[in-house]
Amino acid sequence: MRIVFIALLIAVTASAWATPIPGSTNELINWNFENPPYDGTPWVRGQWIAIQTADPAHGYAAKCINPYDPTGLWMFQIVDDKLNPLWREDGVAKIIDLMADIRVMGDHADSSVTFRLGWWDSKEPPMPTVPIQGGMPVFPTTGFGWTEPRVCGFAEPGKWYTVNPFDRIVLPDQPRWIVVLVEYNQAQGEAIWVDNLILTGECIPEPSSLGVLFVGLVSALGVARMRIRK
Repeated sequence: MRIVFIALLIAVTASAWATPIPGSTNELINWNFENPPYDGTPWVRGQWIAIQTADPAHGYAAKCINPYDPTGLWMFQIVDDKLNPLWREDGVAKIIDLMADIRVMGDHADSSVTFRLGWWDSKEPPMPTVPIQGGMPVFPTTGFGWTEPRVCGFAEPGKWYTVNPFDRIVLPDQPRWIVVLVEYNQAQGEAIWVDNLILTGECIPEPSSLGVLFVGLVSALGVARMRIRK
């Protein structure tokens, strides 16, 4: 029964609009890079990712300043999902959504941004740490899971794009510790900016409660579609 309901949830949530999950707070701290300090935590950055002023509309953003050394073109943040108001102690899986603003300056054809979500099996404190070796983060090979990478490109240079690399995906667990990893695939002579990262999630309860949640999701989508038709 659990597998069936999760499959139904995947089908329903996959058709949701690109918006944060209602009721969830943004789980990322300093998600728009407006509040120092910028080094260490919450964001851990490669040596070539700098927090600089992007433009009046976006303020500060995370910019790649040297595409020649691939070992420094990344940043990540680990979040404690238990702080999310939609956390459930009886959860068995998790719906998760990630949005971000990205921009490239210069010839846009060969640059992109890759997003990945990872999670630890443990639900106990303390928060995990990730060592940096040779300029790269080293994530666990056991007791840890990854989503497939999502690569976001650019249709034209100089324009900000809001991307939704993980649109209401369902993780096969309810992890407490989640990591958001951003990798800059920047061609020489170009400059990539990333800003306004929004991570929201909702825990899926035991199968006995899934029916109520599923009906609520279907009803909400049905009402929204009715409004569009009017």
